[in-house]
Amino acid sequence: MLPLEDRRGRPRGRARRRADLAPERLEGRELLAYTPLGISLPDLTVSGFSGPVAAYGEALTVTLDVRNLGASSLTEPFNMARGAQSNADAPPSQVGVFLAPQDGTRGLLIGTIDIPAVRQNSIVRVNAEVTIPAAADLNRRFPAGEGTVFLNFQADIGRIIQEVDERNNRSVGSVPVRLAPALPELQAVALNLPPGLRPGDTVAPVLKVGNFGAVPGQQVQVFLVASQDPFFGPGDAILSSFTIDNLPSFAQAPTRRAVLGDVNLDDPPNIVTLNSPAVTLPTSPEAYFVGLIVDANDEIQEISEANLGSDPRLELAQFVSGPAVDPATAGVIAPPSAPANQFPTPAFGAIFPLAPTAGLPRPTTVPTVPVVDPPEPIFIASASFSGIGARRRARRSRR
Repeated sequence: MLPLEDRRGRPRGRARRRADLAPERLEGRELLAYTPLGISLPDLTVSGFSGPVAAYGEALTVTLDVRNLGASSLTEPFNMARGAQSNADAPPSQVGVFLAPQDGTRGLLIGTIDIPAVRQNSIVRVNAEVTIPAAADLNRRFPAGEGTVFLNFQADIGRIIQEVDERNNRSVGSVPVRLAPALPELQAVALNLPPGLRPGDTVAPVLKVGNFGAVPGQQVQVFLVASQDPFFGPGDAILSSFTIDNLPSFAQAPTRRAVLGDVNLDDPPNIVTLNSPAVTLPTSPEAYFVGLIVDANDEIQEISEANLGSDPRLELAQFVSGPAVDPATAGVIAPPSAPANQFPTPAFGAIFPLAPTAGLPRPTTVPTVPVVDPPEPIFIASASFSGIGARRRARRSRR
């Protein structure tokens, strides 16, 4: 039999192969940043999102979440006072914002954002603006006109902080941003009016206007209009008018998932809420439309108007019909929701006019619900069951 070890004491043959499969003993690993005073280090990571659309040469708002995963591993005798700074706290730093033509690539550095100090096991959220470079300053890999670009972020871009691990400083995944012309895109988002409107009603509407373009809209005029057809034209009555001095763009509304329409509890920055005073609807004709016209004078060029031209249709038009109500006796119908209340009042849009109740007949008798006798129980004949039992007994006798 061959010896299991050679002259040098090393295993031979099958015994040597078993020794190679044995787990190797790792070398002793000391705690990172360990000293007798118990010093630890910070560990920064970053994630973020931005406005859904942007334009070359225009500003884009981004939201960054910078986390410090570091923590004190041992007691720090010199930092035990209340409010004292730990060695695991991260001092002020900067986050780099990169623009890439494709997902998964780092891209071009387009700006840095200042981040305040981040304590251990904490997170800091920062909103800031960066400028998308002009198309002439980018290479051919970027879209020439409309398309999609991607944003990436890197924490501690200046590498001024000594960290536990710097390999997790880059954000995981990219943020897609759709490129659009450097124009606004104005649209009525909501027109809160009670249902069942009749000519002569007095209402207090609440409306919302949004800008879904890449640049802000300046001096926007909004009209509440009554028209015999769903189009705005000569002869239509302007019930109320509003002026918006500055309507932020969709690029200034950072969001992880863009949801259009009046479905958010908290409106994004690109949507403005306007509260109208009490407005009395016209008493004639017997049927007409009430809707909104945004930028009726076409003073602002929009993205949709670049190719299609202006659209005279009323936005969020509601139909008004029925016999006219005397404005002297009609009460003010409350808006569906108060400005300070995010939910409908009352619930589910059950809005009723607050009309005077004097002189209305009151019911003298209480209607009763007719009592219906319960149906008689239905009994099933047992003949069929007796037949089944007979067949079973016949099978048992044959066995």
